[in-house]
This record gives sequence, structure tokens and C-alpha cells, in this order.
Amino acid sequence: MYLTYILPLLSFVLPDLASAAGWKNLDPSKYTLRESAYYKDRVDPLAAVLPNRNVSSLLADANHANPLKSPPGVAHVVDSFSWASSSDFDDFGTTKWYPQGITGSHDAEASGLYDSSVLLVSWHSDKYDDGKRGARVSFVDRSDPSKPKYRHALLVYPNTDANGKPSFRGIKLASDEKGLHAGGMVWYGDLLYVVDTLKGVRVFDMRCILEVDDSGDGIGYVGDGKYQAYGYKYILPQVRSYTPPEEGFRFSFMSLDRTVEPHSILIGEWSPTRTDCRLARYDLDPSTHLLATSSSKIATASEVLQHPHTDIQGAIRIDGKKYFLTQSTKNLDAGSLITWTKGADNDRVYKGALMKGPEDLSYRRDGDGGKKELWTLSEHPGRRYVYAVDVDAF
Repeated sequence: MYLTYILPLLSFVLPDLASAAGWKNLDPSKYTLRESAYYKDRVDPLAAVLPNRNVSSLLADANHANPLKSPPGVAHVVDSFSWASSSDFDDFGTTKWYPQGITGSHDAEASGLYDSSVLLVSWHSDKYDDGKRGARVSFVDRSDPSKPKYRHALLVYPNTDANGKPSFRGIKLASDEKGLHAGGMVWYGDLLYVVDTLKGVRVFDMRCILEVDDSGDGIGYVGDGKYQAYGYKYILPQVRSYTPPEEGFRFSFMSLDRTVEPHSILIGEWSPTRTDCRLARYDLDPSTHLLATSSSKIATASEVLQHPHTDIQGAIRIDGKKYFLTQSTKNLDAGSLITWTKGADNDRVYKGALMKGPEDLSYRRDGDGGKKELWTLSEHPGRRYVYAVDVDAF
């Protein structure tokens, strides 16, 4: 009888306390983003020559199953799955693509549904083909949580080819840089926000999912009326951007807080050594799903916080006051979860509470009074899981 009661306690992860002295409020007026116009001259001609599919049709065309596997060693897991792995297709172990960002229909709509229950995961190809393939997004269909399935779509930049035909390319940043790292994402309404490490935020539109020829490995217009996207069947062309006035802030990850109004996105920096990284929060306009801007199309942060932690891969604010951060922990074959509440004297550091290589964060509430789920994912080959932990356990 004694063991019956004591054994369940072994799964709990007890926190270390660290001084919160390193948390500081910074002047938010210094953190601005300029909103571009909609890329009408590039997106509309492309959408006119390619079939436009919605989220439902893409999900109906899902071509890989997500195995229902739970991340080993992680406590308080309430939901989880992994990635397809076979002799001819291996997202679980590939070194060509690395998963990074996470968001879902629970972020997009208050109902939690956008055509269906969907999770999105971004992947980068920095170490593959010189990064020129950029980033892709996995659409995971969770209409039946016991049988999740998915399909990838390539994020692309719309342009015109040498002959003036509508075309596109993978999002490679510059000739001397790798491709789009896509370290974090937020899906809000019809829009998908993706961070660009040095350049700000790129925006895509779920109403503009275009189908291309998946029989070849070309990119853009390849002749004979055909368009290809490195073998992918679907593309999401970028439709606008938000850029900082100058480089200096690293746009490493991103999350949404729709638990309080105004809804807002939180953008944070990663560094393996700095103890002054920042979190900047920008309010959203629920009528347009764009960032709230001035008449001159400038979005100014509503809050900026400095924190003392290194190796932060994801952060989120819940209920307007409690912050959760994922950390790749040095000298530990696991990841950590850090929590801080405004006004508290201490951080709580749950060392080893997550899988090694934890990334972005997304919060999902399962209905009124239902489970509070904190979703994250792990990036390392052979150890890739997408999972939710119980928010109330931390």
C-alpha cells in the first residue's frame, strides 16, 4: 500500500529556484517593426495560374502517419506523437530537415478549429543543399487524435522568372547565408507568422495554399506550364513582412497569447552565452489579424523584457503574467523548462523536464475548464517528438 502512493510521485520534476533579478523591463518604444504592403504584384499572378487549395483539401491529401509515441523521460505528458520513419522516408531521423516552430488551429481561432483540428510544425534545411530549400511546414491533421497524419508544404518567396512569368523560390536569405531558420510560428486567423532570425517576421496566408507538380525536383516555373517545389505538392507564398529599422534583435522564436486581450505575439532571442536576451511583445488587430500598427504602418512593442537565461529556444506568456521558457541545457541529455511570474522573486527551473533540444511553445486550452496544454517539440534526429505537458504541473 505504501508503494502504491509513493511511486506516482517519482514522475514529478521538482524545480530549482533561481533569482529573478535578471528580469528587467526595457523601453518598448525602441522596438518597432515596419509592415510592408501586401505583395499583390507577385502573389496574385502566381495564384492566378496555380490551383488554390484550402487547409481542408491539404489535410485530405495527407500522405504520412504520425506514430503515437510519447517522449521518454518527460513527466506530465498529456498528448504526444512522432514522425514517419521507414527505409524510404524518415522524418524522425533525417539530417536534411530539423523541426523548430509550433502553432495550431487553437491559436488561429477561439473555437480551436480551422476547418479541423490542426497542428503546424516548421522545419529548416540549413544543413541541406546549402540551405537553399529554405523552410517547410507540416500540416498535422488531428481531427482524430488517435490517428494523426500529415503533409508538408514548402514556404516560398514569390517572384518572376527571366521571361517575366510568375514564379517563386525557396526562402534562402542571401548568397552568403543559410535558408530561413523558421525558429517559431504563430497562426492567427488566416495568417501564418514565421520569424526570420535577422530580418524580422515573414507572413503567409492560409487562403493561398497553391498546388504544384510534385513529379520533379525543380523550383518555380520549370517550363511547359509546370511549376515545381523540390518535390513538394503544396506551397505557401509569402504575402508580406515586418522588418526592424536595423539589425540587432534576434528573431529566434515566437508564440501567441490569446488568453488576455489584446491578443499578442511574443518574440524572443536565442544565445548560447548572453545573459541579457530579450522578449518583445506586439499586440494584434483581431479585425485584420495583422499586428496593430500606427497610421504609418509601424508596429511598436507593448512590452519588452530582458531575462538572464542562455540557450532559450522558446517562450510564451499565459494569462498575461506567467512566462514559460524552454532551454537546451548544457551538460544534460535533456531539456529544461523555466517559469517566471511577474513580480516573483524567483524563477523556477525544472531541469531535465523536457526532451533534449526543446524548441518553440504553443498553449492550448481544451475547452472551458478543460486541460491546459503546453505544446513543444524536440529537434534532434532519432529523438523527435511533438508533445504537450500539463500546464498546471509547473
